[in-house]
Amino acid sequence: MWRCECGEFNNDEHDFCVTCKRVRVEEEIEEGISCNVSTLEVMFRRVQDFILIDIALLAIIALYCFLAELKEAVPIVVLLLFQIILVTNLLRMLYQAAMTSERNSIFLHKIHKLLLEQRAENENKEEKNGGPAAF
Repeated sequence: MWRCECGEFNNDEHDFCVTCKRVRVEEEIEEGISCNVSTLEVMFRRVQDFILIDIALLAIIALYCFLAELKEAVPIVVLLLFQIILVTNLLRMLYQAAMTSERNSIFLHKIHKLLLEQRAENENKEEKNGGPAAF
């Protein structure tokens, strides 16, 4: 059970108050979210950092191969492993951004649906009363 601002007690399965039709806001959400939120700017900085580290590692490996004149495959294997790590981290960040966007889209769709239902109910009340509905 949760209690609305109007004083009405509602079941946990309802997302809005049965009496006043307000959307349920949990106390944890009111206080704020404690997890890290990645903005677009932070994400691009991380991508830039990955690319700069990648370029630096490429330069070090190229210099090492040039100076040591090695014919071994160790520097190439290290380079390939680092490229794989770079790509997986970039894909992970993009996937996380896409999931966050999808969750936000679903949440906004629910809010829009609730507002349309509330508007339709208010219009029905106006038609029955013959005038604007009192709030």
